Amino acid sequence: MLKDQQLLALYEISMSIGNSLELEKMLREAITMILSRLNCSSAAIYQEGSLLYARPKVLTRDVAYTEAVQELMRHKHASDGQTIIKKIGEKHYYLFELKNFGSLILTKSGDLLDDLIVNSMIKIDLRLVNAIQACLDHANVLESQKSLAKAQKIAHIGDWSIDLRSGALYWSDELYRIAGRTRRSDMGWPILKQWVHPDTLRQHEEYLEYLSRSRPGDILLSLSSHMLRPDGRSRWIEITSVVEFDAQDRPTRFYGTAQDITERKRLEDELRASKEQFDLFMQHLPYVVVIEDEVHRVIYANPGAEAFLHRPVIGHTVLRLLGEKNGREIMDLSERAKVEGSVEKVIKAEMAGEKFIARVLAFAIPQHDGQLYVGMIYIDITKQYKDRHEIAKLQQVIENSPVSIIITDVEGVIEYANPWAQKLTGYRLEELIGENPRVLKSEFHPASEYIKLWDTITNGDVWSGTFRNIKKDGEEFWESAIIAPVVDDEGGILNYIAIKQEITEKVYLEQALAKQEELTRELGHIIEQSLNEIYIFDRESLKFRYANLGARGNIDHGLEELLTLTPLDLMPKMSEERFTELLRPLEEDTFKEILFSAIHQRQDGSTYPVDVYVQSILFEGAEAYLAIVVDTSEREQMQKELHEKDEIMIAQSRHAAMGEMISMIAHQWRQPLTVIAMGANNMLVDIELDELEADDITRAARSILRQTDYLAKTINEFSDFFRPGKRREVVRLEDVMTEAEKMIGKSLENSAITFSSESMDGCIADTYSRELLQVYVNLLNNAKEALVTNRDKARQIRVIIRKEQDHTVTMICDNGGGIDKEILEKVFDPYFSTKEAKNGTGLGLYMSKTIIEKHLNGTIEVANVDDGTCVTITLPIDINSGNDTGV
Repeated sequence: MLKDQQLLALYEISMSIGNSLELEKMLREAITMILSRLNCSSAAIYQEGSLLYARPKVLTRDVAYTEAVQELMRHKHASDGQTIIKKIGEKHYYLFELKNFGSLILTKSGDLLDDLIVNSMIKIDLRLVNAIQACLDHANVLESQKSLAKAQKIAHIGDWSIDLRSGALYWSDELYRIAGRTRRSDMGWPILKQWVHPDTLRQHEEYLEYLSRSRPGDILLSLSSHMLRPDGRSRWIEITSVVEFDAQDRPTRFYGTAQDITERKRLEDELRASKEQFDLFMQHLPYVVVIEDEVHRVIYANPGAEAFLHRPVIGHTVLRLLGEKNGREIMDLSERAKVEGSVEKVIKAEMAGEKFIARVLAFAIPQHDGQLYVGMIYIDITKQYKDRHEIAKLQQVIENSPVSIIITDVEGVIEYANPWAQKLTGYRLEELIGENPRVLKSEFHPASEYIKLWDTITNGDVWSGTFRNIKKDGEEFWESAIIAPVVDDEGGILNYIAIKQEITEKVYLEQALAKQEELTRELGHIIEQSLNEIYIFDRESLKFRYANLGARGNIDHGLEELLTLTPLDLMPKMSEERFTELLRPLEEDTFKEILFSAIHQRQDGSTYPVDVYVQSILFEGAEAYLAIVVDTSEREQMQKELHEKDEIMIAQSRHAAMGEMISMIAHQWRQPLTVIAMGANNMLVDIELDELEADDITRAARSILRQTDYLAKTINEFSDFFRPGKRREVVRLEDVMTEAEKMIGKSLENSAITFSSESMDGCIADTYSRELLQVYVNLLNNAKEALVTNRDKARQIRVIIRKEQDHTVTMICDNGGGIDKEILEKVFDPYFSTKEAKNGTGLGLYMSKTIIEKHLNGTIEVANVDDGTCVTITLPIDINSGNDTGV
């Protein structure tokens, strides 16, 4: 047996794994129970050379004991004691008997808990084992929670939840870390409001209101929120949400994730500032910058262009802006740029009587649609040698420009890089100076492109294009670049200057747009080739604006002819008022989609049934309706055939029940016929004995009349069961059940079965009573067969009829032992029977299910309860409820 100190050691070890009030309670109870039966002694527990537990008084009382134990650990043997080795499986246990100190147990391998259980030298109470195992299980849960918390910390994502019933707000540890807060037990909305930055508090409140109005299936938006930290800094988080609903589709709980997007927010702000700076740069750039389309019409011009020309520029051709001579010269330069990529030329011109000299840089700008635009930079160099102040201004612009500007010598060695270039690449100016621009080079572009670049600029021309470069930290980025030579008065090249703008986001956006356009083309092809009819018609005039190939083929109309028609022309049985009423929920945004059934008419006059799905869309910039029409001819034909099949099978089932009914009639008639025979025989005997009197004849005749009246009633009851019953009527379910009980009552009585029925007032239904009667008789007869087969005495059938809102519930229960679980789900299958082959057709329950679900619009279920079976039938009070076919 383990000693008390060993048990306490196990308790301490278990509680160190994970703190839980329930686990602590289990351990305390187990230890208290075991300690009550143990004697105290000195002991120590070791595992894998580590001291797990030793009674403190033992170690502190005698230093020699401690030293002996340490020596034992070092040498793995007892030099001054006896060693007993016991092997169980692959695990070894060592029991050391130390002189003057008692026993010491060591294990070389395996888990402590497993060793304690399998070791034959140690016995432990099962409750303690269970308690310790619960601690270990709890430890696994805590470890999983730690792993989740670690993952959330790495991804800067936390989870949260709000219970709308209690108002409790839960935040994970990562959210507290992001917010710079410590965990609070009273965490709730009043606390959170104090942590939300005032600039997003209102959005928070509106977002919670937005979630509370959501419904199942809604697509929920996210929220960007600004959080205040105690240290004065703030963090941006993006909140995504999920809503849980109760049975009435009312929100009961919000939960979701929140991710720290402070860095992303910062980058977005920088990108926005970059664009603003670029626009500002172009606004103050002391050059004329224009972009021409393929017919030399200006489609972009910076403010300097209009200021230079003293007139509006955009929309005019360069020929009109610059006149015949200069216009033709610029047009020729533009055409050269389309072929060569980029060109440069110095031109002399006169504007408003004033002569000037300009350096024109022209470069091709390819477009996605295949067109080729040309960008032009007009640099007025008239005063460049006279006005050094302008150069200083240009230097200032470059230093503050939101584009990268790098200047190299004629060998390509970097001499200057503006602050934006340093910020974009991650290199400091001192790291760039003396380097070649190839320090930014990626392996994306082939060497031939760089050769072409150098050939262009060394020839004195301007090169333009795009680069995929690499920053200092290894991140890739895209740049649109213009590289031009800087020449002296004699045309010699002094330097090269590169003006580059980051276009990473634009490139990725263009790639995504190209993929989206391809997908749109594929979807358009799929829609056009769809076999279903797909129409788009105008919201106001209702005229068709599109019809796919399936639609044109089904109704046998050409597209041109269809565009003159409306949906009402295809649905002759649909009135304009009814169609307008159907569309109203879409106009009022009540529904996102409506569904209705209609009859379509082809050009030849033939018609076919359809289901029509309609939703609102924007088509070519205008409000319209999209209609998807499904031909339901085959489906309706199949439904008709299935219905006819069900009717045949119901009739077969009813006739199959005749044999059982005839047996019941025989039981019903046996006693009355016996009474009639005995009465007639008694009269004959009295006649023979000449003792017949008038009173005796009267009594016998009346008895015979009563019995014949009973026989006539049973004939009427059983004949009613087989008469057609396709007329709906309002009936009391109790009356239908009473009629069924009368039909098989004698059979139940002869089988010693007690029948009882409980019914609430007002349990009525507008239904087909004859078919319901057939179901009741089937179920009562099945219950009787189960009782006769499986139970010798105290046989009972109990019927309960009650009302629940707009439904009635009928429960028919027996105590016949129930149905085998393996076949319980098959009892409603056709031709499946639990009876012997001679007693069952396998159609009774199948047809009962068919009648209840397809004819009476209800449900039927079977389940084992207590010592028997219950069949539950749920019927609508009005057979048409839940069977609407409208919107």
